[in-house]
Amino acid sequence: MRTLLNKIQNIFHYLLYKKSEFKEMKYKDILLIKLVLQIYREKTSSKQIWIPLYNLKSIHKIDRDNAIKLNKKRVSILNSNKPPLLDSHRISKESIHKYMPSITNIKVIQESEHTYVVFEGNSRIEALQQVFSRNEPILIEVECYSFHNPKLIQQQINSIRKLNGLR
Repeated sequence: MRTLLNKIQNIFHYLLYKKSEFKEMKYKDILLIKLVLQIYREKTSSKQIWIPLYNLKSIHKIDRDNAIKLNKKRVSILNSNKPPLLDSHRISKESIHKYMPSITNIKVIQESEHTYVVFEGNSRIEALQQVFSRNEPILIEVECYSFHNPKLIQQQINSIRKLNGLR
């Protein structure tokens, strides 16, 4: 019963967080919301893992006005704090929340042995990839979701990425 309540609470928080974006939504965005809700419903487990920054792929582009503005702000904050972040070679979920506050952790699904698709936190990953180059070895702490049937979820992710021009 507790698990069901947690899932409902996650869905409710997700929809509240995205409320400001509803008026700008397109068909591809509705499909993404449907997929995220399905991910929350069908996950069997999740765990915190460390992933190289450039092994993380976005599920959608950052192309809405409010998301672009937020991303510029995040890039500025990260640039101001780059030396200590670079020194540690790791950016924890606590540091991510400190410099780029959000109601969720960065959440991913494994696509292949070394590649993960971000379904929560695309703007944060975009900002990190704008600040840190491929030559700067940075590990990012993310929450990785697992499923009984990951192939079905991966197919839907690939469809959403294609609709967003990322495939």
